[in-house]
Amino acid sequence: MGVVIGVITELVLAILKKLLSKDFEWNVSININPRKIAFIASAFFIIIGLIYVLGPYKDQTISEVPNLTGLSKDMAASKLDEVGLRLDFKEKFNCTIEKNYIIPGTQDPKAGTYVQKNSLVKASISMGPIPNVIGQAEEEAKLALRESKLNLIVKDGRNASVDENYVYDQYPKGCGAFVPGSNVTIYVNRHVNVYITSPLDKEEVLSPVALEGNLSVPLLADEYLWIVVNPREALMNYYPQSGGPLIPTEELTFTGNAYLGTGSESDIGKKYNLQVLLLNYSLNEVFKKYMINGHKTGNWSSITDQALPSDITVSREAIVKSIKRSASDVSLKGYLP
Repeated sequence: MGVVIGVITELVLAILKKLLSKDFEWNVSININPRKIAFIASAFFIIIGLIYVLGPYKDQTISEVPNLTGLSKDMAASKLDEVGLRLDFKEKFNCTIEKNYIIPGTQDPKAGTYVQKNSLVKASISMGPIPNVIGQAEEEAKLALRESKLNLIVKDGRNASVDENYVYDQYPKGCGAFVPGSNVTIYVNRHVNVYITSPLDKEEVLSPVALEGNLSVPLLADEYLWIVVNPREALMNYYPQSGGPLIPTEELTFTGNAYLGTGSESDIGKKYNLQVLLLNYSLNEVFKKYMINGHKTGNWSSITDQALPSDITVSREAIVKSIKRSASDVSLKGYLP
């Protein structure tokens, strides 16, 4: 402030010296100190300027930014409108601030700042936490997330914690620096589908034949794939022909050997169904015991005809309910040497 007064004083002093020089004729004799007059004049102009900026004229062009902390979006907009300012808000998800309220620390300019009227004051508005849709039906979960202005990604999976077509997990969930338009992935429990890629229906093959296929979703921890051979001549019989349950790869593909016929020339030309079963833990244990017993005794009759050493039997109904996919009427064209 002193520097400003000094500069103005020197300017006024220069003007006064010019006016009081001998080149000017004065009608009256004035005994005055020019520097004193210059100082008084400069101070006067500065005071007038401060009155304009900080006094009643101030309200005509600038406004003091109010504190918006703790206010709802509507209350903040109203408070700014009272002083001639506008709210420019951005929505963000937040777990600690109630929905539609200002998130502390996001106001810009800060409270107490002087700005031009009609200026924008920026602030972030809480949308509350990201909706938790775990346990909801797929369509209900989609609606909730879309209403929250989130981009939806759906991934199929398997999980025993919820029914089929229900959400068992999501990412992200709860909190984080997420805004409308962010991606949210939901994981939906799906019915497992099995597809056989080789052999195809009515294809001629050699025995043994590698049955190949893939799954639509991963298996649960207590689900197991097996192959059974089902001869067309004896449709009620089922012969497990893999050494154990099939183990899908990370790409969800699988392969396993199926042996058609008994190795006799009379089996050539006969037709078979190659069926993929999805077994629970109990049935898987029965199939494993069937394989162990077959290797010990050489008895490879239909699994539905056997009473295993533990007196466990498998019903045809249990087999049929477990069938997920079949390659039908596959013909045996010969045996590998």
